[in-house]
Amino acid sequence: MPGAGKTVLCAIVVDHLRTSLDHENIRIAVVYLNHKETEAQSPSNVLASIWRQLIIEQPLSPTVERLYVKHREQRTRPSLDDTHGVLYSTVSQLSRVFIVVDALDEYPEEQRDTLLERLSILGPSVTLMVTSRPHINIKHVIPEFEVIEIRAAKDDIRQYLEGQIRKSQRLSRHVKNAPDVRQALETRIVEGCDGMFLLAKLHIDSLTTKNTVKALREALNNIPEDLDSTYDEVVTRINQQSQDDRELAWHSLSWITHAKRRLRPSELREALAVEPGSADLDPENLLDADSILSVCAGLVVIDEEDDAIRLVHYTMQNYLEQRQTSEFPYASTNITMTCLTYLSFEVFVQKVYRDNPQSLFSAHPFLDYAVEYCFIHARGDPEKRIQENITSFLGKCSVWRELWNRTKFPTVSAARLWIAAAFQLEIICRYLIQEDGLGHVLQDASLKGRTDMVQVLLKSRKPTESIPLEYGYALAAVAGRGHLEIIHLLVYAGAKVDTKGKDYGTALCAASFRGNYEIVQLLVRYRADINANGPKGTPLQAACSAGHEAVARFLLESGADIDIAGEQVLLAASLRGDAAIVALLLEYGTDPYTIAENLLQMAVAAEHESVAKILLEYELMKRNELDPDRWIPSAVRAASHEGKDTIVKLLMDLDPGVALRLPDDALDAALEGMSERGDTRTVRLLLDHGADPNAQFGQYGSALQRASAAGHEKIAEILIQHGADINAMGPEGSALQRALAAGHEEIAKILIQHGANINVNGPSGSALLRASAKGDTAIVKFLIQHGADVNANGPFGSALQGALTAGHEEIIKILIQHGADINANGPDGTALQRESAAGHEEIAKILIQHGADINANGPCGTALQSASAEGHEEIVKILIEHGADVDANGSFGSALQRASAKGRMAIAKILIQHGADINADGPRGTALQSAAAKGHEEIVKILIQHGADVNAIAAGGHGNALEAAIGRIEIVRILLEHGAHANASALQKAATWGSRAIVEILIAHGADVNASGPDGTALEIATHWGRREIVTLLREHGARGQGGNA
Repeated sequence: MPGAGKTVLCAIVVDHLRTSLDHENIRIAVVYLNHKETEAQSPSNVLASIWRQLIIEQPLSPTVERLYVKHREQRTRPSLDDTHGVLYSTVSQLSRVFIVVDALDEYPEEQRDTLLERLSILGPSVTLMVTSRPHINIKHVIPEFEVIEIRAAKDDIRQYLEGQIRKSQRLSRHVKNAPDVRQALETRIVEGCDGMFLLAKLHIDSLTTKNTVKALREALNNIPEDLDSTYDEVVTRINQQSQDDRELAWHSLSWITHAKRRLRPSELREALAVEPGSADLDPENLLDADSILSVCAGLVVIDEEDDAIRLVHYTMQNYLEQRQTSEFPYASTNITMTCLTYLSFEVFVQKVYRDNPQSLFSAHPFLDYAVEYCFIHARGDPEKRIQENITSFLGKCSVWRELWNRTKFPTVSAARLWIAAAFQLEIICRYLIQEDGLGHVLQDASLKGRTDMVQVLLKSRKPTESIPLEYGYALAAVAGRGHLEIIHLLVYAGAKVDTKGKDYGTALCAASFRGNYEIVQLLVRYRADINANGPKGTPLQAACSAGHEAVARFLLESGADIDIAGEQVLLAASLRGDAAIVALLLEYGTDPYTIAENLLQMAVAAEHESVAKILLEYELMKRNELDPDRWIPSAVRAASHEGKDTIVKLLMDLDPGVALRLPDDALDAALEGMSERGDTRTVRLLLDHGADPNAQFGQYGSALQRASAAGHEKIAEILIQHGADINAMGPEGSALQRALAAGHEEIAKILIQHGANINVNGPSGSALLRASAKGDTAIVKFLIQHGADVNANGPFGSALQGALTAGHEEIIKILIQHGADINANGPDGTALQRESAAGHEEIAKILIQHGADINANGPCGTALQSASAEGHEEIVKILIEHGADVDANGSFGSALQRASAKGRMAIAKILIQHGADINADGPRGTALQSAAAKGHEEIVKILIQHGADVNAIAAGGHGNALEAAIGRIEIVRILLEHGAHANASALQKAATWGSRAIVEILIAHGADVNASGPDGTALEIATHWGRREIVTLLREHGARGQGGNA
């Protein structure tokens, strides 16, 4: 029943459910349907709204995230099936779901059954409640649905009236002065409203206007008994107002009735304030919301919760629509003009908002509605009445278009015709086409799949007019996109099916290249030229080149000429590896020999085995007509090693008799391939027919090597029985090495039993070295058990060195336990030296425990020297604890000298604490000279503190420490402060390096400016190197040039 309070009842139900069923696995969703929002409340959107309510504060599932990304990238919306699937998945994870749908009768009839059906199949955990007027039949969709009639109870209406009387000063006064009036009022309204709160509200609104008790009694006696009569009475009251109030009321009702969605009060206020021809909105012309409500006499209310101004009930919408002609004859035209005027305001035209368009929408409430609905209102009657205004605005609507494209979807182009077609302005489209032609708009709309636009554009042509060429261009362009309905429309409208487009040629060529089977069928049915040529060739060539076998077959069945470049298509398909197309072309008679005799080899070389098989099958089928000795041997001779193997394998499957008549090199190649594949039967056949088990082909090695690497024990035995050389070396080693590298112990046992040399060196050393470096403990043990030499040396050292390099502790222990020489020298010294340099503490300990020579000297010095240079403090301590000589000299100096040169402070301290000779000379001088030369200031200080001789001249090539420090000003100062002599050599070196500040310091400390060295005096050196500042400084302090001149 209309006006019985169904929406309020829904709200009460929802509130009750949320209060009484507060459980994390129970969810409640509510949808309030509204006749003003039918576009926004599509079945898909309603289901999405329910889903959003069910997953509040829940993480999104991976399925939903993938769906979101897909549609965001494609700029599309999820389909109804997509949305229903997501909702169904969510519901299935909950124990109970309650869904409340209000006002189903306000939902469009054509979508109502779809929505009900989707809601009814969400599963047994869903409880559904729907409110509606009684004329809506729900049971025909959901037969088991229980229907309960809702009527307002008389006591509820009396309670409502009591509250309204208390709120109205007039009514309160009247019933106080005449107590019988209260009873009369309640009786008359309760009995007369027939269970409708709406009638009670309208009656009480009317009675609150009466100024006297008498007037009130008369009004009670004349209360209308039905809804329409009540609305008539309200309209009479509106028309009895002053002219200004009356006009405002009807203007407001016109907007509220015809708005495409609910308006906010702020939007309506701005819409009503727009003045025709104005350039901006006058703030003084804005009405307050209370004034609008007052003049509308109770027919309009404001929903505070969602900030919307609306009619008091949707039945009022029906009432006013029935009076459209008399009350609102030009409503759409007036609304359109208001929107166009508003969007032409200077504040928008100036585009001051470009960096932040959202702020513009916030500051101007009506802007969002005007942008979204101005052209929707323009559809129909306004196109006739204000055509000039609309077309003029279309020509300068860049502001509107920019705002639309930033906030709406889909976007629109700048063309006037595009916008008119997008909004279904048929009359405007006809006018613009007559004025400017179709241009690219039809083609662009077709490509974007805008069926609605295409329909409008095609309708714009008069029957008497000729078919525009643009129809054909659009057809050629859209055929590859799969928009079947648009193609139907274009062809039905007269588009020429063989018009050629730019990219693909005709529509049939485009559809064939894109593989759109249905469209190809349709175009052939419309008698498109099946052999028309285009940039991609004929439709058949286009389909074949893109690999669309079903399309190509259909074209051939429909009469496409295979003789038009069929051979080139076959060649391309063979090289592309498209077996289906190759088979199809051969089936329809294309001869591969007219292309190239080596087509088979080409397919094999390109690793398209399936194509090669089809070509071989074709040739074998033709062998009675051809000489097998002509084509198969030549194919094999021309093929690569892999090619021979492949061809023989295929021939073995198709016709072994032919395969075994092939040349020896082909059989040899096949033997290798079959050995690696593990094909025992074929290997025996090939060996029996003369294949050489010891043949080697480049990087692949012999058949035995390949079988061993692949782990085929039986084939290895067969090859050995047929004389395979067990110890033959291939690019990746012997058969034994390859078996062990792949972890095949059983094959290794077989090879060893048959005499395989376990210690032979391959390209990567012996088998033991390779296993040790790889960290394969099981193989290492296996080899040692079978007599492998643990100390054998290869190109990369011994097995122990290989294990050390890779850091495999367990294998290191195993090798040492079995006699590996831990003091053997390799390219990087002994094992201990290498591990000390690398910082491997645990391995260093193992080596020391097993007797490694701690003080052995190698290419990089002793273990202690290497550890000191690399900064491995713990290893340094371990080595010293086990007796390492701290003063031993190596090719790069002592441990202290190397630590000082590298700036290893902590290690330098440890060495000094353990008695290292601070002043010992080495290949690069003393420790102090090394630290000074490298700029390690803190180490210099420590060395001096522990007695380093600052003036010692050693063999490092730096002279004394001061000379070594030239270029390091702080270290120079430290050395001078601790007694270093500022000698002439240091001054000359400072002049060479161009260190003015150091020259100054040295002169200040008494350096002789005129002393001469191997390269002359400091002045001569500075002059030679162009150090002008230093030259000036030296002369200022008495330096003399040649001949004694300053």
